[in-house]
Amino acid sequence: MKRKMIIAAVSLVCIGIVLILLRFHFFKSENVIIRFPNTKLEEGERIICATINFESASINSIRNIPAGWEFNLELDPPPNPRLVGCITVGAAALGSTKELPYFEVARYTNEVSEISARATLDIEKYPEGSGKPRQMTIETKAKVP
Repeated sequence: MKRKMIIAAVSLVCIGIVLILLRFHFFKSENVIIRFPNTKLEEGERIICATINFESASINSIRNIPAGWEFNLELDPPPNPRLVGCITVGAAALGSTKELPYFEVARYTNEVSEISARATLDIEKYPEGSGKPRQMTIETKAKVP
């Protein structure tokens, strides 16, 4: 009886290892992380809105969403998702592009070798504010493995 239990346990472990190896062989992850480079803002400027456009990509996850920001994801038309986010309170304005969310994305089709993202930022002077924010566009690309 004890021997049968040991054989069953070893068999289950072997099956588990084979399944894990098959998963990594046939379902390789081709996700990449998209982060925006640190871009210098002028003295007293803060980011209040961001519109981020992706090309030929699907977004798997959005990480590091700043507190006090609200984002909307527009998936139509595929494969170019668009994410629009703005502050909900003045204290949530960002002092650096490093504070923007970053994304785990995958290519939409196998023909795509790199994924690009373009962020258009609305930037306003703080604390006084000028009324009309200036816009800045930054772009980043990531090669898909």
